[in-house]
Amino acid sequence: KMLGQNFLHDPAIAARIVEAAGLCPESTVIELGAGKGILTRPLAAAGVRLIAVELDRELRAELAAFFGEEHRKTPRGAGPVEIVEADFTKLTITGLLSARGLERCFLFGNIPYHLTRDVLFSFLVDEHEMIEGAYLMVQREVGERIVSPPGSRVYGITSVVLQSLYDARPLFRVGPGAFFPRPKVDSIVVEFKPLAEALIDPVELNPFVSLVKSLFQQRR
Repeated sequence: KMLGQNFLHDPAIAARIVEAAGLCPESTVIELGAGKGILTRPLAAAGVRLIAVELDRELRAELAAFFGEEHRKTPRGAGPVEIVEADFTKLTITGLLSARGLERCFLFGNIPYHLTRDVLFSFLVDEHEMIEGAYLMVQREVGERIVSPPGSRVYGITSVVLQSLYDARPLFRVGPGAFFPRPKVDSIVVEFKPLAEALIDPVELNPFVSLVKSLFQQRR
């Protein structure tokens, strides 16, 4: 409970997320919080270069055993899978990629609700130049805030900042029954595709974020 572990257990939803991304075998994917591997398996079957990060030592061992001993049974052409035992809030996309001679990646994850804001800003904003696309499961209210248009009642800091860098759109809702333990709220999968040209120059991004945060502290 302390780690916010609500495990997705519906393989159909995991498959739907991976299908929406349209990955190719040359893609590199980082999965934040692999858990029991419900999303890891279809990602691996897509043939990508997959780096799956998991904090829980027992879960990491289960994943390593599956992909080490049984991964050869997955569909022909499935890509290499690396399981990293680490707290993803203490990692950087840049560090994970540069250590492996890689440059950019797709980001996937079923994000614990209490870490959503940290993930959005640490990875999607601070390291946006490393992201080819992201497919994140977040709390429904948070997802709706991210994609809300100007003038909306829920338009806020995450809306302004993320929409200056990405074309963000909701893909589909996921009910509590798709998870164990069952959460008390609905979730939503949000797709983030980098804009062809960001609305903010990279050198101005940090002061821009500070300005937006200051403005919304005095929302009225």
